[in-house]
Amino acid sequence: MPDSNAEEKIEQDMSLNAAFKNFLTTEQGKNAIANRFIRHYIDHTGGETIVDTISRSRVELYAVENILKGHAGFDPNAEERVQALKGWFQFLKKRKYTEVNLGNIIRAPRKPKGALARIKANVVSPETQVTAEGFDDLKKELEGLEALTPKFRQDVSTAREDKDFRENAPLDAAREALAFNLQRITDLTTILNNAVISEEVSVDGSAMLGSLIRISNLDDQKEYEYTLVSAHEANPSLRKLSVESPVGKELLHRRVGDEITVSAPAGEIRFRVNDIGLS
Repeated sequence: MPDSNAEEKIEQDMSLNAAFKNFLTTEQGKNAIANRFIRHYIDHTGGETIVDTISRSRVELYAVENILKGHAGFDPNAEERVQALKGWFQFLKKRKYTEVNLGNIIRAPRKPKGALARIKANVVSPETQVTAEGFDDLKKELEGLEALTPKFRQDVSTAREDKDFRENAPLDAAREALAFNLQRITDLTTILNNAVISEEVSVDGSAMLGSLIRISNLDDQKEYEYTLVSAHEANPSLRKLSVESPVGKELLHRRVGDEITVSAPAGEIRFRVNDIGLS
């Protein structure tokens, strides 16, 4: 009589490569195009990885690096890639190589037209332009991240050499760093491709995007100096104040001598505009 515990142990020790061999014997495994996408996932993760050691976070990171990145560029194969992987993870769950269907984590991308509208609405709206200085800063950040990408990829490859995937914290950390790097590159590319450099000129001396503005707190008479910038350029340490923040929103289009009131958790704070110039 077969040992049920032994059978369960064999299933739990199933590697991705072994599971894929079994997958190919099924009717579902006859789709050559889908198999190519599944094979890419296996090679990326590591063919000897034990199926039931794969975590949700690892699948999410794979999606960020491969599916979401392709989505940003509107990969024509994105839909097929998603469906192939969903089928693959369903197979792993059905065969009891894993306890959960990790395919539920992966979402099919929207159609390009809808995605473009969503990106433009969320990233750069007509009211949110960028300063010329801010555009250059974002471009430098993008170039720096792109230069670091090979290092992040090498870190993942180095960490993957440790075959004990059950407790490979360095591999998880390297994957997370790479995923963050790639996602930020995608975000910056979208922002820069859609950004409009502000060429607004104040004809009445009012504050605008790029203005260097000096204000004082009417309660304690302390003075502060800020440069008004878009939300993408905001940097408190450099005193770059977003025009979408409560204070920045009130200061936009104000003139010297104007007073504003801003609601804060501790109560209302009153400011007066003392000077407006160019940064």
